[in-house]
Amino acid sequence: MLRGLSMTGDKPPWYPLFADELDRSYPDPTAYVTGSVPDYTTWNDARAHLPVQSTPGTDLDRRVWTWEVRLNTGPDATDYEAIVLSHEALKQVEDLHAHGYSIPDRVKVIFGPVSSSGVHHFLGQSVFDALGGDR
Repeated sequence: MLRGLSMTGDKPPWYPLFADELDRSYPDPTAYVTGSVPDYTTWNDARAHLPVQSTPGTDLDRRVWTWEVRLNTGPDATDYEAIVLSHEALKQVEDLHAHGYSIPDRVKVIFGPVSSSGVHHFLGQSVFDALGGDR
């Protein structure tokens, strides 16, 4: 998660539109993060006229309601506020640490939970809280 795109502190210019859509389309931000289908009946932009299903009976086309971020250049290391690591990625970070590299203390490191149903890298409450920021 990048500090400049975070929903904490000064709100970026796109934030009011995104927050409004979350409020109108989902019962809570976690529903958006987990990929729930939004209540799109309240939309009044160009997407309101798009079919949510590309072909009847097929999977829903999530591109209609998923917000996307594009960066012109790679982020600086100082831009990171939090990172979510799989257990495999943690091994790579530990290897980097052994070679003198480290994650700054100010960066929150989040690990996905492991349960009997598998490893869920991005489905933990700590991830939802970090993505939701200070709404």
